[in-house]
Amino acid sequence: MVIDFTSLSSTQATNTRGKAAEPANNAVSGKDSGARSAAPSNKGDTVKLSDAAKALLAAEQKESTPDVDSERVAELKAAIDSGTYQVNSKKVAEGILRFEGLMS
Repeated sequence: MVIDFTSLSSTQATNTRGKAAEPANNAVSGKDSGARSAAPSNKGDTVKLSDAAKALLAAEQKESTPDVDSERVAELKAAIDSGTYQVNSKKVAEGILRFEGLMS
């Protein structure tokens, strides 16, 4: 069974789902209209993923480096605890301006 909802409207998708369930109901109750056979299909079920879903799946499967540099975090904690950490106000201001530029 192949289901491709990418090009269907919500009404069409709902109608398609309802029609797909009819043969199974008729086969169970013994009321076959003759329009469709009650024999199961040998095609098997398939799923089509959108390009966005494929990209997300690839990103999840990709091995990446850790998001946190534990060694750098330890260095910063030690500098803050000892009082030797110096804030570079120019870098902070540039970062804020860069962020503001992205927002406008």
